Amino acid sequence: IRRTRHLPSMMSATGFAERRRIAEHELRPSLEVLDEGAVSGKKVIVFDDTFTTGLTLREVALALRGAGAEEVCGVTLMRQPWR
Repeated sequence: IRRTRHLPSMMSATGFAERRRIAEHELRPSLEVLDEGAVSGKKVIVFDDTFTTGLTLREVALALRGAGAEEVCGVTLMRQPWR
């Protein structure tokens, strides 16, 4: 999966609602599954470096499910603390 265009930083968003708007209206349409045959009917694990809100992982999972993935699980290396 790849992002096809530059997006505003979610970290610079003023709050959760703005981050969600960026994820749903800008990130979602910019995601492209490069080889749908590689994920169709499969269980896919997505690795992400940092979990902040889960919105990016959610959008990636939705794109993979839309390409036919049977199940998508996420693994992150770090969790941002709540402020």
